[in-house]
Amino acid sequence: MVGDLIMEVEGESTVAMGFYPSVNKIAGKENTVVNITVLRGGQLIPCDIIREVVDIPSVEFRMIGEDIGYISIAEFNSKTPDQLKEKMEKIIGISGVKGCIIDVRNNGGGDAGGVINSLDLFIDQGLIVSFVDKNGNKNEYPAHEGAYDIPVVILTNESTASAAELFAEAIRESANARIVGTTTYGKGVSQSVINLRDGTALVVTDTKYYTPNGQNYDGIGVVPDFEVIMPEEQLAHFYELTDSEDNQLSYGINLLKGTG
Repeated sequence: MVGDLIMEVEGESTVAMGFYPSVNKIAGKENTVVNITVLRGGQLIPCDIIREVVDIPSVEFRMIGEDIGYISIAEFNSKTPDQLKEKMEKIIGISGVKGCIIDVRNNGGGDAGGVINSLDLFIDQGLIVSFVDKNGNKNEYPAHEGAYDIPVVILTNESTASAAELFAEAIRESANARIVGTTTYGKGVSQSVINLRDGTALVVTDTKYYTPNGQNYDGIGVVPDFEVIMPEEQLAHFYELTDSEDNQLSYGINLLKGTG
C-alpha cells in the first residue's frame, strides 16, 4: 500500500543492508515468491509477494498553467527516451511556453542506455558521458544534432541517484539548465551483482560515470544552483503536495517565469 515502509526482505533488515542491496534482494525471477515485512500504521506486517514484470511509464507530463511544462521521470529505462521525446514535443508545440521543469527527485537511476539517449534530446554537441571501467578503459558517448532549445529547470533531492544525477549534471553543463532542490545522493558508479552459491550476493563496482566536463560525483553528489530545502512536514506527504505546497517546484516555476 502507499505509505508502507519495507523493513525486512527475507528476514534481513533493509536498514542494515542499505537501499541498493535491498532492492536487489527484492528483485528476482518472474513468478517466484519473496517475503517482505512492511511497517503500516505502526504495525509490522509480513507479506509474501509474487514477483512480476512491472511495466510502468517512467515519464509523466502535465502543464502548469498555460506556459510551464512539467515532466516527472521516475526512473531511466529503455523506454524513457521515447516517452520523454513525446512529452517534449507536446511542450514545444505550445505557443508562449516559457520552459520546462524536469523532476528527478526520488529517481534512483536505472538503465545507462536510457539516460544517454534521454540526454541526447537536450545536448547537441560534445560528449554526453564517459564511462571508465576498473581497468581504465574509457567509453565515450557523443551527442548528436537536433537537441531541444528550451529553458529547463531540474528538480533534485537527496534521493536523486546514479543515472538521474548524471542526467541533471550533464544538462546543466551542456544545455544551461538550472538545478533546484538539494544535493543528490552521490552515486557516480555502476555495479554488478554476483549471486553466490550460498544464497548471498556480492556487489562489485565496475564503472565510473563522468559528465561532459569530466566530473564524477560519486560520494559527493550534484550540488544544486539554488538550494531549496523541503520542510519535514512537506517531506512526510511528498506525493500529496499541491504545486503551491511544493516549495522546490514553486521555486522552479518562478525561475522560468522570471520572478525567482
